[in-house]
Amino acid sequence: MAEHLKNISAKTGIFIDWLLTGKGPMHQNSIVSSSGLTEEEATLLEIYNDLSDDYKDELITSLKALIDLDQDSKKKRVALLEKLRKGTA
Repeated sequence: MAEHLKNISAKTGIFIDWLLTGKGPMHQNSIVSSSGLTEEEATLLEIYNDLSDDYKDELITSLKALIDLDQDSKKKRVALLEKLRKGTA
């Protein structure tokens, strides 16, 4: 049944939650237009909502680690640019 609902959702753009419960937004486009989310953000939210709780926790942990890496990388780039500007690199 789950696979059948996923197929219906993929072909029609109707949320699986709406198919099961009749609650919430029916179509993906309605969540984008009513919430101000971009298509990409709505897609991420839909993927997140389809994950089990364990995978949701893992995804959040991984994303936080990715943010930390990105911030560290930015700090290193800024430090290198400062050195280059001062001629000490």
